[in-house]
Amino acid sequence: MTTGGQSISSRQFIRERICRITKFWRWRAAAPPSFAKLVGTYGGEPVVAPAMREVPLESNGEALAFAKALFAGEFDMVIFLTGVGTRALLSVVETAYKREDYIAALQRVKVVARGPKPVAALRELGITPAITAPEPNTWRELLLAPR
Repeated sequence: MTTGGQSISSRQFIRERICRITKFWRWRAAAPPSFAKLVGTYGGEPVVAPAMREVPLESNGEALAFAKALFAGEFDMVIFLTGVGTRALLSVVETAYKREDYIAALQRVKVVARGPKPVAALRELGITPAITAPEPNTWRELLLAPR
């Protein structure tokens, strides 16, 4: 193989490319160990680190205001985009209201879930979404989902 006018082996070419890529790549700690091993095989030094971290807010005024409005019947529909967000919202609401009251309020509105993770979180509460987005579960499919 020739690169830049010099002949190098395929293995060396791949090693150089992977090393360059891994300088910038960050992947989740849950990434398969085989990927880190592959990077090491070609001379790279894999860095396994979370790509992001969820940090709860110190003040959850907006979430509590949402719950108050939900209890007051101000919503016809509630859309859940992530499972983590669904569970986090429940945790915040439970600091001021009873879980049973929150579940009852959700059962009075049309509940929508973007994908399988919020669906699973809602089912833990005994709620089955009226609408779910088909694969690949993006906001686009959610907008096109039958009502």
